[in-house]
Amino acid sequence: MGVPRPRYCFDTSSLMEPWNHRYPIGSFPTFWQKLDLLIEEERMLAIDEVREEIAKIDDGLKGWCKERNHVFRPLSTVVQLEAKRVLREFPRLTDTVKGRGKADPFVIALAGLTGTVVVTEEAGSLKNPKIPEVCFALKIHCTNVLGLIRAEGWSF
Repeated sequence: MGVPRPRYCFDTSSLMEPWNHRYPIGSFPTFWQKLDLLIEEERMLAIDEVREEIAKIDDGLKGWCKERNHVFRPLSTVVQLEAKRVLREFPRLTDTVKGRGKADPFVIALAGLTGTVVVTEEAGSLKNPKIPEVCFALKIHCTNVLGLIRAEGWSF
């Protein structure tokens, strides 16, 4: 019996940044094929709020997500309650004035509840916490896309 392979909970930035800047599908189709393998293995998930943030900009990623609709989990009551707990502890996680980071507490809540690794491209500080700092404080494993690539042993 082997060691269970990690499952991943994606933040909006971990899809938008690769799609638009680091690994565009036209230049790095293998990266996106490998994500599809994670999906087939039921090792990739995201919260509905991530899809909603992506849908605001129709750059092709919206269609990619729509074709993989089953990856996105609904905002269940349990996830909402856990997100509220996260926000009570880290009220500066989201910026309600600018409308940024709306999905962040739900991403963290879903990852915590499902025992998945958060994948995000965000970076913050103790004064201005983002997903990685909150995950560290809550003992939820967090990485970025490059960390995922390395953990999975992918090469292109």
